Amino acid sequence: MQNYLDYSKERHSKGTYKEKITVFKNFGKFLKNRGYDIRFEEISIISKGMFFEYLQKQYIKRSGYSANRDRKNLAAAYSWGVKYYDFESNNPFLAIEKFPEIKQDKYIPPIKDFWSIYNACTDKQDKLMLLTFLYTAGRRNEIFRLTWDDINFENDSIILKTKKREQSNFENDSIPLMPELKINLLDWQEKQPIKTKYIFTCLTKNQKGKNHKDYGKPFVSRQKFLSRLCKTLNIKPFGYHSIRHLTATILYKNGAKLYDIQAILRHKSAATTQKYLHKLGLSDLKDEMIKYMPKLEN
Repeated sequence: MQNYLDYSKERHSKGTYKEKITVFKNFGKFLKNRGYDIRFEEISIISKGMFFEYLQKQYIKRSGYSANRDRKNLAAAYSWGVKYYDFESNNPFLAIEKFPEIKQDKYIPPIKDFWSIYNACTDKQDKLMLLTFLYTAGRRNEIFRLTWDDINFENDSIILKTKKREQSNFENDSIPLMPELKINLLDWQEKQPIKTKYIFTCLTKNQKGKNHKDYGKPFVSRQKFLSRLCKTLNIKPFGYHSIRHLTATILYKNGAKLYDIQAILRHKSAATTQKYLHKLGLSDLKDEMIKYMPKLEN
């Protein structure tokens, strides 16, 4: 499987690559427990029933979402094998129906909770990072890899690099630089304690005052930052992507047009944006019902 993983490392984001490694480790362990110790190019000899057994186990042990995610990754690997290792063209993973998923509503934090978190931050960089998420609707990795070269202060624009779409290279998406964010970025550019091309970097020092091993490097995940603040303030936990949801909600509720929201979220089609808003519980359905349904007579 290493050849496919090497291919994936070049083609996909770091998060997707790590996800595939985990899936293949789990699948390899499953096969070994059943007496199979084969190389990737020999995987086509495994029966469809064995593939189903693995996915069924994931469904029971974890969730339908997890089983379907494994199915997607293994199907992609098999399709790659069809192209490069002459596997049989009928992909056994795609022949297995998707497992039922219990859809969780996407959580949108109230704007007051966002500002509570923002005001509780004592670190200038943390406050700027939160503002950047809010005023760009950026995804976590897009904000963490943001560089000073991506900011055009003269033209008031920001370039966000995304690898969300399955392509070998990053795509550059330009969005407006909001005045509130511009002021804070200029201030941080002047006061940033280290000179680096990245806007957001690890600035942690240990108790002895020595730099952390990742000092000066851009963030990768930083998962505990928001959860820790939410817990301290007794706020329902939310993550970086929930701030993206919040931005979309603010735009929608203040009357922004669909194509404008699409441009900020950087979806390729308006249909994707409509689905996105629907999943957030945002639609014009209620207004339409109020407009056309008959009123009760006293």
